[in-house]
Amino acid sequence: MEFLLHIIKYMFYIHDNVFWLKELSTTVQSIVIFLLAWRYLSRGRTDQLIFLMTCVCFVGIFALFFGYWSDNDIFKFFLPSCLLLHLYQKRDNKFALFAVLIIYIYSSYEYYRGFNAILTSIASHFFIVVCIIVAKEEIFATIFVSAIIGILINYVGCYGPSGTNDFYINSGIIGLSIKGIALYTKNNKYDTFLTLFWVTLLWFAYFGSWIFYLTEPICPLFSA
Repeated sequence: MEFLLHIIKYMFYIHDNVFWLKELSTTVQSIVIFLLAWRYLSRGRTDQLIFLMTCVCFVGIFALFFGYWSDNDIFKFFLPSCLLLHLYQKRDNKFALFAVLIIYIYSSYEYYRGFNAILTSIASHFFIVVCIIVAKEEIFATIFVSAIIGILINYVGCYGPSGTNDFYINSGIIGLSIKGIALYTKNNKYDTFLTLFWVTLLWFAYFGSWIFYLTEPICPLFSA
């Protein structure tokens, strides 16, 4: 028992003091979850994939509470699986994608905030979705909007209060909205946008925190 407590204390020490080791550890955990999701999906076991992401959700909630995982860490665990489900365009996978996105929203969205904050959050997501509807016609505009959203998610996640980025710029809510619009309108451009959007966010999820960490000593803007 004492040995286990020492391990837990050391993990928290890594989280607070060794940036690169913490990022490496999170990346490895993300890859393991992705490989498990890929295995379940390749075998047609979307039920096991949903169960896996549900477990990640509840573990993530406790890890967030104790400060071991950050919002960006949870994002890394869910986003690769969402992209995988999106690329496998099958009927069962669409249901699984909606289920995984809802699970992610449950784990990341602080719905218990005040009424005014909820209204601001709705307005923020509505504005983003409108920008996406306009930007979907052009590849450059799609990448530009995705990059801006990725930068905002990382910047607010690094230097804002915990949960703020997912409350005002929740990629799960955005993805769920765009996927719903795509199915309703049967417009393939929304699916193309969602692919580029998630690929861009995936890049920022893994490298964005490194960019802010390395530029913080150089640029005073990137400081807490």
